[in-house]
Amino acid sequence: GFGSSWGSVCFSSGGEVISSYVVPDFKDAGYLRQLEVSVAPEAGDNFIVHFGGEDASAKLYLSEDGDFHTISSIDYTITNYLANSAIYGDGYFGPLGAESFIAVKAVGYDAEGAETGSVSTVLIDGADVAAYLAGTKTIEWKTWDLSGLGEVAAVAFHVYGSEDCYGEWGFNAPAYFAYTDVWRLNP
Repeated sequence: GFGSSWGSVCFSSGGEVISSYVVPDFKDAGYLRQLEVSVAPEAGDNFIVHFGGEDASAKLYLSEDGDFHTISSIDYTITNYLANSAIYGDGYFGPLGAESFIAVKAVGYDAEGAETGSVSTVLIDGADVAAYLAGTKTIEWKTWDLSGLGEVAAVAFHVYGSEDCYGEWGFNAPAYFAYTDVWRLNP
């Protein structure tokens, strides 16, 4: 689903969109390349791109009938836009400093909208940036355990970061990441 802001409901307001754009070179990737990743997922050609910071209102609903599900894990990676900004800087944000990080928190909700739990993971940090620049690390898909959310009807993702990721207008870093392979423990 898409979030709502400034009187409109669209991806630029936050939410999830399906993409298949895989472009290995992320250098100079700006906001016009927000749906790209640099490496294809193992399980196919498509993935979901999330956009939205801490105040994102969009939720990923796991069923239309209100059933509860436990998500065991998802696979995730950073988008090309986030990679370029965090590693090289883009005039709006970055590069990340040695102690900086950008992370994402998953929040689970029951059918009535009450929170069931939350778990977080780091998308990229200063150590990652140094390793990418040194050529000792490459961008890859990672697995994130979401079973700590419990049984959920919906999940929301909130991208956030260290203090230096914020400015006068809020979160300055590209609030994007990609995910695929949402594994449920129970149907």
